[in-house]
Amino acid sequence: MSNIIKFPVEGKELFLFELDGKMATIAPELMAFEGYRDVRRAWFDIKTKEDFEEGFEYKTLKGEELRIFKSILKNNDLNTLVGEITTTLYEQYSKVPSVDIVLEEGIYGAMYASNSGHANKFKKFMRREVTPQLNEVGYYDPKQAEIMKIEDEKEKTISLRLYNLEKVLQVDSSDMLTLLNYNNTKLELEAYKNSKRIDLMENKVTKIEDKVNRSVVVRVGDCTGEAVAREFNIFSATSNKPHNKFAEHMAKELGIYISPDGNEGHEDKFVTVNVVQRGGVEVPTLKYSKEAVKLIKEYIESEGLNFEEVERGLRGKDKDKFKRAKIAFSTGNIWVNESTYNIYNS
Repeated sequence: MSNIIKFPVEGKELFLFELDGKMATIAPELMAFEGYRDVRRAWFDIKTKEDFEEGFEYKTLKGEELRIFKSILKNNDLNTLVGEITTTLYEQYSKVPSVDIVLEEGIYGAMYASNSGHANKFKKFMRREVTPQLNEVGYYDPKQAEIMKIEDEKEKTISLRLYNLEKVLQVDSSDMLTLLNYNNTKLELEAYKNSKRIDLMENKVTKIEDKVNRSVVVRVGDCTGEAVAREFNIFSATSNKPHNKFAEHMAKELGIYISPDGNEGHEDKFVTVNVVQRGGVEVPTLKYSKEAVKLIKEYIESEGLNFEEVERGLRGKDKDKFKRAKIAFSTGNIWVNESTYNIYNS
């Protein structure tokens, strides 16, 4: 009966310990964990309703077994899980003449009976953390279980070696050779963790440098595709906002377009490709220079815009009413609203 551990769920913790090779807990603590106010009455009702048998679902500690159990509680000095008055498990149970300990099977049964939803989570906790260690070494050590969760194999190996040396020193603190090995291993672990932190910082710096390298300072006057559309009064038939594809089609017509994807940091006379944050994600964005806007303006003044189709209402009160107009490019089409159509067809 040792190694008191915690089963955490939904901001609460149930104290568990090993008894006769199985996980167990104190009956009133389990009832409080399950949300019962009158914990002793709840435990009596569940024992009766679920037909719990002593020795299988629970065990009543008395005499010497109870004395040993109380000493373990005193050494762990754990705060109680529930209740408005903060105390320790030892203080709560130090004077009781007997106490019911709920064994693993009883914990499952009580959790299912209470409909708290804890049973499946407890089963998962046992399956993933407790049972594998019990099967391997015959006991459950929560600190060792935490060490085994470390993903870095080297850090896990050093940490496990350090913990084993710590346990030896708990038995004989005067063992100078073990103490020397313990201190050396502790220094080794700290040095390795520091090297990992340095590597992490270097990686962060590299990412920042990469981000800077893939970004350029926007020239004065450079603007987005939406800003170009606004400059030439090209508005979407759907949203009535500046059409976000107008500048792209014009740039392709003029031979100055470059895809932003994979060209972060590009800069020439007409366009730049910058990396910007949108919704927490880095997105390469094409921007257009004053020279590009000037070139678009000259093209429109010389060639005009090709309004290939105008859609109007066909019946009822909307008959012959303007709906949208299509501007055709060699690379595709865009649909614009009546305002844009009137500006270029007046």
